[in-house]
Amino acid sequence: MIGDLQNIGSLSETSLNNIRQISHQLMPPQLETFGLVKTLEFVSEQLNKTDDIKLELKAPEIIPDMSFPLKLAFYRIFMELINNTIKHSGANKITVELNFNLLNVIGLYRDNGKGIVAESFQEKIKKKSMEGRVNSLGGTMTSGNHPEGGFYASICIPLGA
Repeated sequence: MIGDLQNIGSLSETSLNNIRQISHQLMPPQLETFGLVKTLEFVSEQLNKTDDIKLELKAPEIIPDMSFPLKLAFYRIFMELINNTIKHSGANKITVELNFNLLNVIGLYRDNGKGIVAESFQEKIKKKSMEGRVNSLGGTMTSGNHPEGGFYASICIPLGA
């Protein structure tokens, strides 16, 4: 009986830790505290500790205020793109770039992998999910194989979103 209770307690603790980890990946606490650029810098530092792939982040020193939904959308999209690159592309370099003008936030993503050979059903759903996130904020997203090789995505969302 006591052993069963210990097992249940251990399983509960493991489940809670897993839920906490998933929650932090979906909505990392540092995003609200430090902003999008600092959060992406942290992701870059973690990824660059591996010898498999390097992430270069380009962003201006001073960025305009962004709403939390806008920061969250860019974070989730970039994380989805990074994960896709790591899993499928064979790339060893990723470039993430943030630009701003008076009206828009422009996110550029590029890897030096093999590009999209044939999208699986699951990949098409992921792409539609990213596009839906962008569209819900009044923005646009284009993506595909870069003429020089690799994959690219360009995201433009109004700054006031």
